Amino acid sequence: MNILRRIVSAIVLVAAVVVLVGVCLHYHWGDFATAFKPFNFNEVVDALLAFFAEAGNAIVLTMLGFIGLTIPGRAK
Repeated sequence: MNILRRIVSAIVLVAAVVVLVGVCLHYHWGDFATAFKPFNFNEVVDALLAFFAEAGNAIVLTMLGFIGLTIPGRAK
C-alpha cells in the first residue's frame, strides 16, 4: 500500500504543479499593480482573494501531494 500511496501522490503533485504554473502564467497580474500604485489595502485583499479563487484547488492539491510523499510508511 505504501508504494501505491507514493505513486498516486506523485501523480497528484505533478498535475497540481502543472496547473499552478498554468494559472500563474495566464493570471492577470495588473490587479496587484493597481492595488500597490497608491497603496490601498482593500484592493490588495481583493486581488489576493481573486488569485486564490483561481489557484486555490491547485494549491491544496500541491500540499496534499507533498503530504502524501512525506508521510513515513509502517515500521516493520
